[in-house]
Amino acid sequence: MMQEKECTDIWRKYQAGKDHHNKANMYTLTEKCHRFYEGDQWHGLQSGDEELPVLNFIKPICRYKIAMVAMNDTAIIFSPMDDDPQKAEICDALTEFAAAQWEKGKLEAQVKTMELTGCDICSTGRELMQPNGHTTGKYIPVKERITYHDLLKHNSINCSSVLLKREDALAFPMTHDDSHEDYITWLKILRRGGFAVGINKPYLKYRLSEGGKSRNKLKSAAMTYQVYRYVGYGRLKSLLFFISYAVHGVWKYR
Repeated sequence: MMQEKECTDIWRKYQAGKDHHNKANMYTLTEKCHRFYEGDQWHGLQSGDEELPVLNFIKPICRYKIAMVAMNDTAIIFSPMDDDPQKAEICDALTEFAAAQWEKGKLEAQVKTMELTGCDICSTGRELMQPNGHTTGKYIPVKERITYHDLLKHNSINCSSVLLKREDALAFPMTHDDSHEDYITWLKILRRGGFAVGINKPYLKYRLSEGGKSRNKLKSAAMTYQVYRYVGYGRLKSLLFFISYAVHGVWKYR
C-alpha cells in the first residue's frame, strides 16, 4: 500500500511538471528548435514546386559548442534546491544516470572533435590507477593542440586513449618493438604538417603495471632515444630531444 502511495505522489509531481511545460509552450518550442537544427526552417510552408533556400548554420555551431564543452572537465549534477529528502534521492539517481551517459559519450566526443578541428590524432587526459584498480589520485593532462615540434619534446599522446583515421593507421603501422613504437607512429603522422588535439578530461583510467615498458626508467630512456634515431635524427639532435623528454617525464610523474 505504501509503494502505491509513493508512486501516486511521484506521478502527481510528474503531471505537475508536464502542466508547467505545456503552459510555457515548451514542447512546441522544442520541436520548432529541433526542426531549425535539422535544417527544416520552412516546415509547413506550401511553396508548390519552388525550391526554398536553406542555409543551415545552426547545426555546425551547436556541434562546435558541444565539442568545446566535452573538452572541459564538466559534470552534470542534479540538485533539489530544498531539503526534501525524496527530491534529494531522485536527484542523486539522476546524477548517477547522467554520469553513466557522460561516460558513454567519450568516443562520440573524440569523433566530433576530430570532425570539427580537422586534426589527425585525438587523445585524452588520463587518471593513473594502482595495479589493484584503486586511483593514485594523480591526473596527467593533455594539451588541447599538439604539433610535430611539441611532440618531439614530449610524447603527451597516450596510446590507449588515441583515436585516429583508418588510412593513417594503415599508412603508418607501429614497428620497432624495441622502442616506443606508438611514439614513432605519432611523429610520422604529424611530420606531414598536421596536428593532434587533446581532450583534457580523465577519459582514460591508466592502470600502472610493474611489467610495462615505461616502468623500467633506464630501459624506457634508451628506447626514447632510439625513437629519435628511427625517425631520422642524428646523435646530437636525438640527445637534445631526449633531454627535453626527460625533463617533461620528471614533471609528469612528480
